[in-house]
Order: sequence, then structure tokens, then C-alpha cells
Amino acid sequence: MINLLNSWMPINCPACNFSFEVMLRDIRLEEICYCHNCKKSIKLIDNNASFHTEINQANEALKSLEIAIKKMFK
Repeated sequence: MINLLNSWMPINCPACNFSFEVMLRDIRLEEICYCHNCKKSIKLIDNNASFHTEINQANEALKSLEIAIKKMFK
């Protein structure tokens, strides 16, 4: 099964606007990451746990799709 939390997402540094990628797991856990350009620390914040909820819903949808595909080929 696909685990979306192991995927990467591009973000821009709020200080220098440098683009780099963070893991979705880090956003969900509200980790601190560091800009690869200016080395500033960036606190990833999941307001109202919306990212956490959306990732869970997407994982459930993928799980349902996987089950449906398996049933098609039985």
C-alpha cells in the first residue's frame, strides 16, 4: 500500500524564498526543518490538524481503491 507520509512536498523558505522539499510526515508531526539556503529554522505548523485529517482521508481512499482493485481480479 502507498503511504503518503513518505512523500515529499515542495515548500518555500519564508525568509529567503528558497524552494526545497520536506516529507509529509514532518508536516504532520509539526517538525522543525532548516532552509538549505539561509539555514534558518522553520517550524512546520498544521493549523487545526487539517493536514493530518486530509492525509488520513487520502490514505483511506487509497486503501478502498486497493481493495476494489483486488476484488476485480479475483
